[in-house]
Amino acid sequence: MPREREIEWPQDYFGPREAETTDKGWLEVVIRLSSGLRYRICFYDPIRLQQTIEAELRGEGHFAEPGIVVLSEVTTDAIRREVDRIDED
Repeated sequence: MPREREIEWPQDYFGPREAETTDKGWLEVVIRLSSGLRYRICFYDPIRLQQTIEAELRGEGHFAEPGIVVLSEVTTDAIRREVDRIDED
């Protein structure tokens, strides 16, 4: 059975940017369904998400972002596993 979801990685992701992703603690990708619908998903580790929320609260007074998935570590493999897991639900 073909996969119902594909990951659209950021341009030029595979290379130095991939290696830096774990240290940065976040990555935004697009999940494309077989129907053609696309969803933006932002993967965060807990520490980076906390920093992002705190910065937004100090600056804008609120934090709102749809499509957040929190992983213990943001890596290419962890993102692929999560997308596969979601695909099974």
